[in-house]
Amino acid sequence: MNTQLTLWPYLPGSNTYGAAQTKSIAAWGFKDNFTGNKRANLFASTLDLTAPGAALTDTPFTYRSRIALVVDGVVLFAGQVADDPRRSADGHTDEAVIHCEDALWALDKIVFRQTVQILMGVNLGPPVAPVYMPNYFTHFTLNLQPTPDFQSGLVNSVSYGVVALDSRAQIGQALDYARANGVWIDYIPADLLSVPVRPTNVQNITCLGAIRMQLEDVNCVCWLDYSPVAGGGAPRLHCARRKDLAAISRALCSGGTPDLTRHAQAFSLERKSSMSVAFVQLDFEQQRTVNGVGTLVVQSAFFPNPRPGDQFNALITSVPLTPMTGTTHEKFIQTDVVAPNDLSWWQRRLPAMDPAANSNFAVEYDGLAFAPGTEPTRQTTLPNMIIGGGIADWMGGLTAKDKISAQFTYHRKARNKLQGALVAAHTKTVRVDATNLNFPDGQIFTWTDWTSTGEDITPYLVLPQIIFEDLNPPTGHWAGTIPLIETVCSGTIDVGHNFNLLGSRPEHATMNELIQEIGYVVKNGAIFYKLTIGPNPAISPAKLVDRLRAERVRYVTAVRFAVTQPAATRITLTRQEGSESGDAALPQLTQDHITDGTGGVLQSVQNGNPILTLQTYDATGAPQTPTSPTPGGQVVMDLSKCRGSDGKWHSLSLQERKVCDETTGKTRTTIVLCCDNFQAPDDPP
Repeated sequence: MNTQLTLWPYLPGSNTYGAAQTKSIAAWGFKDNFTGNKRANLFASTLDLTAPGAALTDTPFTYRSRIALVVDGVVLFAGQVADDPRRSADGHTDEAVIHCEDALWALDKIVFRQTVQILMGVNLGPPVAPVYMPNYFTHFTLNLQPTPDFQSGLVNSVSYGVVALDSRAQIGQALDYARANGVWIDYIPADLLSVPVRPTNVQNITCLGAIRMQLEDVNCVCWLDYSPVAGGGAPRLHCARRKDLAAISRALCSGGTPDLTRHAQAFSLERKSSMSVAFVQLDFEQQRTVNGVGTLVVQSAFFPNPRPGDQFNALITSVPLTPMTGTTHEKFIQTDVVAPNDLSWWQRRLPAMDPAANSNFAVEYDGLAFAPGTEPTRQTTLPNMIIGGGIADWMGGLTAKDKISAQFTYHRKARNKLQGALVAAHTKTVRVDATNLNFPDGQIFTWTDWTSTGEDITPYLVLPQIIFEDLNPPTGHWAGTIPLIETVCSGTIDVGHNFNLLGSRPEHATMNELIQEIGYVVKNGAIFYKLTIGPNPAISPAKLVDRLRAERVRYVTAVRFAVTQPAATRITLTRQEGSESGDAALPQLTQDHITDGTGGVLQSVQNGNPILTLQTYDATGAPQTPTSPTPGGQVVMDLSKCRGSDGKWHSLSLQERKVCDETTGKTRTTIVLCCDNFQAPDDPP
């Protein structure tokens, strides 16, 4: 047999590997006989290299160095030196043994930590975008991945939901983490088993431990394909169920000279009928508490359907789910159309303009109509507005603040003794909460806020069929050992295959039973194998029941993190929502100005548009004309005591003041027109 060994020496100072060195086994100084070697399902494969006469000499095969053993062009083993050499010297022995294990050994040396993106700040943009930093946790729930949801436009915070991961996604995450930490391994997602796995709380679990937990309820094997190493790649992980694996067959030697590349030398086998079950029934139980009232909800899933009448050795068990706890909220909303071109709509918004609500309407708003040549304006195009209740995010729909303006004309008397004057253009403005929801008769929405969301059992409803198929394969379960010999390494005797034995009992030829472990010795120009076949020992009905009925509490991660920003750049984002009482939808007059082209006016102008107008009258009620023009953008009242020694005018305001009533001697509150304190020209210094 042609045997070559490649070494990539580990360089501990730089945590890297030196250049590949390839020699024959003899050139490296190792025996041509390899003992103590095995390949196993979900456990690291091993290889011992023995160097005679090397008990007192150094070796380049240092701890963590990588090696690859190629026999007849087949990569029989690829892994790492798993410990320092074991040296022996006495009157009969003088040797050093190099113990090696493959990448599953390295996977068991890396503690798997779940990666969670934590919000650290906000890029103000535009657009506004979160800034995350990865954080790592060793205490988490396996098969649940927290995913951040940045609350853009609401508050500078992030909430965390969870995404359920099947076995393929969780194994991929564990392998990605291990690869990022230097483990010599590779994978293709399609080569990984995909089955639903219930979430489990873990702490300080290794990457290999996380992978094992994905496969413990399934009749499958997990193995490494070393062949990519020949092309410069890394060993590739595979895992698959028994029903999806190809079978290899070997014939039992029956006399004469056996073909050592084809024949088995013996066998020890037994059928395991006790593993078969009549049917599988899982009763998913969940405690649900809403507003303090609890109920137990049970949903059963079984296979086959219908269930057979014979229940002997049926697998029936209750599967507890994480409880659900929530509080129900109700929200009322009532809407009305936004119709700014309809005079009656304005009269409903502004009761003073409604003859049904204002008994003095005929005097104050005689001949009320839209001002000719004008059109109402608004800030949104949402068709309705909230007139009762309010809106919340969970109700769906859109909402926005809207300012609606229109100009009106009418005749109005300021006093009963005054002649009515024409108001040519009176601008009225209201603010409403506009929405696209339409509930003119009112609608109560109900929403439950789940503080503990429990588990969605939908992905697990297929588990009874998966378990039944694994416990009831068409050819039954078999367990035992078969010795084989190869004088030329074929590369096909490997974990990752089912096995059939020809030339024995007829049922042995169609067993298609999993190869769980292979021990092998290379000596005298041949490879001597010992195959152990059988089902995954973790999937016996009793062990499955124990795991399925175990309480697996799910951690629900829903947190918010405040954002720290410099004061100069801090922003506040708030959610638009109508008030609970609907007051926000009632009219709020923000601008109310009058222009009249027939009489004298005192007018304030901004950007060419009048924004405030005062009409003055004399003692007889006749309109007056101002004696001087008004500066643009302001109304000036020339009061002698409102000008300071600096020549600047000071602001006037209506303020609430406490005064003493000289008649009663008690303190009373009054509204006064006053200005801020200033130094007048005639004030003493």
